[in-house]
This record gives sequence, C-alpha cells and structure tokens, in this order.
Amino acid sequence: ETATYTITLTDNCGLVATDEVNVPIEPPLAVLTGPDQFFCEGTNTTVTAVVNGNFHTLQWSTPNGDINPNEENQLTIVVATPGSYVLTASTLFGCSYSDGLNVSEIPLPVLNLASPVLLCPNGEVTINAGSVWDEVLWENGVTDASQNVQQAGIYDVTVTNDGCSSSSFVEVIAVVLPYLELGPDVSICEDEEVTFTIAEPGQWSGGSINDTFTTSTAGTYGVTIVDGPCSITDSVSVTTRPLPFVDLPSEAVGCIDQAVLLNAFHSNNSEYYWNNEATTSSTAVYESGLYTVAVSNDCGTIEDQVMVSYEDCSFTIYLPNTFTPDNDGINDVWKMETYNIAKIHFTLYNRFGEIVAETEDPHFVWTGEVQNGAHYASNGVYNYRLTYESAEGDVGVRKGVIFMIR
Repeated sequence: ETATYTITLTDNCGLVATDEVNVPIEPPLAVLTGPDQFFCEGTNTTVTAVVNGNFHTLQWSTPNGDINPNEENQLTIVVATPGSYVLTASTLFGCSYSDGLNVSEIPLPVLNLASPVLLCPNGEVTINAGSVWDEVLWENGVTDASQNVQQAGIYDVTVTNDGCSSSSFVEVIAVVLPYLELGPDVSICEDEEVTFTIAEPGQWSGGSINDTFTTSTAGTYGVTIVDGPCSITDSVSVTTRPLPFVDLPSEAVGCIDQAVLLNAFHSNNSEYYWNNEATTSSTAVYESGLYTVAVSNDCGTIEDQVMVSYEDCSFTIYLPNTFTPDNDGINDVWKMETYNIAKIHFTLYNRFGEIVAETEDPHFVWTGEVQNGAHYASNGVYNYRLTYESAEGDVGVRKGVIFMIR
C-alpha cells in the first residue's frame, strides 16, 4: 500500500542518520474492449473500449502489429478488417493492462433474382426473392419470399441473413400481345372459300402456322398467337350454303291430250324460271318441245332442260266370245287382240275347272286344242281369266266366257 518508509542508521559511536522514502502503490486499471463484434461485407464497425483508472498511454494491436503506432490514448477505432484486436493501457509507472476481442466479417446475401419477369394481359405473375433468408422485405411491405403481382413495374426487395442485408429488384414487364380478331362468323357458298388474316403468324386449327388461313369447309376454326409465356386465342365459325340444284330428265313422254308435269323442286332452290314463263318449282305443259328451267338461290343460278313429247297412251284388249274351229275358213280360230299392253296372263278353264290353255302372249291364238296340243277340246263354254298391265302402268283383271262351236 502507499506509505512513507523511514530508515534510521546508528553506528558504533552512537551517531544516528535518518532518511525516508515515499512509495506510492498504483491502483490497477480495468480495460474493457467489449464483446466480439462483426461487420457486414463492404462496411466496417466501430469498437469503443472503456478503461477504468488513470492511464498514461493506450495502444491497439493485432497479431500483425500495432494498428495505430502514431496515435495515443485512442479508445475508439474503426475496424474494416476481420481479426483479433487488443487494447493495452499503460500507467506512468509502466504497468500494463490489456483486453481484446474478435471482429468478424459477414458476407452479404447474394441475390440472384429472375428479372425481368413477363406479365400476361389480365394475368398475374409470381416474383421470388429466394427462400434461404432470415428476413425478406419488399417495398410494398410484403415479408414473404414470394408474392403474386398483377401490375408491371419495379419491385425492390431487401433480404437479411446473419444481420447483413442486400437489396435488389425484380422488373415486371407487361407483355403487349398483338391485336387478334377473326371477326364475326362467316357463311359462304359451297363452291367458295374464305381467307382469314391476322397481324402475325399464329397456330391454326390443324397445326399450320401462318398469318393467313383459307378454307372452303364448314367448321369452327381457332388460332393462337404465343409470345413467351403469354398467348391470345380467337375462333370463328364457318358455315356453307348449298348451291342451287336441278336434275330434270333428258326427256319426258306424255299421253296425248294430257298434261306433262315438269318438276324442278329442290330444297336448295329459292327461285324458278321456266321458258314458258312459269315461276313455280313445277309446271304443267301440253305441247311438245324443249323446256328449260333456271333455278337460283343466293349462291347462284343453274339451268337444265327436258325434251317433252306425246304419244297415244290408250290401250285395248279384244277377246272374242265365240269361234268355230271347223276348218270352213270362217272364224276358225280364237285370236286375242291387244294395243299398248305390256304384260298379260291369260288362263282358259273348262267346265270342270281344268286349265285348257294358258299364255303370256298378248297376241295369243287358240285353235281349240287342249293345253300342250294333246287333243282338241269339245264344244262348249270355256271360262277365262286375264290379268294385264298397260304400257302406262294401268293394271286390271278381266273374266268372261268363250263359246266354241264346231
């Protein structure tokens, strides 16, 4: 402890000599550099120490040497290099007291943001700052690593890791798609085609890629234009309208004094004009000649013609009711006479119902023999039945008797 010390010397002669010395004892110094510190890459940190007690000199040092040999009594230093830092405080009596700390450098977060990001019209897009950060803060206040946005613009973001922050941005660019409008649905005639044109090549129904598309077939046709992640689509319906149709026979034969009906009707047609000035789908004619019809609809007009002639359509069947097969040269055979008959079936029966004769010849002649000519029939009455079809398609049945007299 601090005190004054006195020494007294006495020799053999009894003489006394005295002296004294004051011995001060310095109180110890307390040097406090504080806890270890860190600074973010590209920045620095300030270290401030505290020394309790009276000091004469201060000296900061690192393992590589003193860092401020030309400065003294500096309690605060700015550190931009990681490492160990020691502060030594010395007293007037040369006593030294020290304390130290470690200063670390923390690397800044590295942001590898996908930018720019394309935003489709009327859509939204996800922007992402990554998922490995301690903290994320977007300029619009969102603290999630990702967010969905619907507006183009610059989106600033700051991420923090181990206390150090980096900032960057994501640029959202609105994609401007080309104008695409195929127009209203289209109706074309069967022999026509329609062409659709767009501003730039697109993919049409069926796979073709072009800025035009031509078709003559009914259906729904779509096209898609792609720009990056965005696309625009439109479609149009094509219907076809039928062409006029007419198919008259090359000739028509009618019966004398009767009308011939010429018919050009078809559901495709809307108008008719005959060369006899009729304007209906059918017309009745009474004279021979060449008749022409023009049929039309909104897809065009076509013509056809038919030659009309007339003939005698009456038919006659004459069946005698008596004959005398006696070889006198008078009325010896029974002969059927027909006119305009296409088919007959004639059957002759005796009074017992047995078939005597049968034929399909419209000019059949009977001489009185029994069927197959085995023998001649006897005198008497014979019944017949005749079915017929005229050249014009009239059918009928006749029944009667034949008297055979020898």
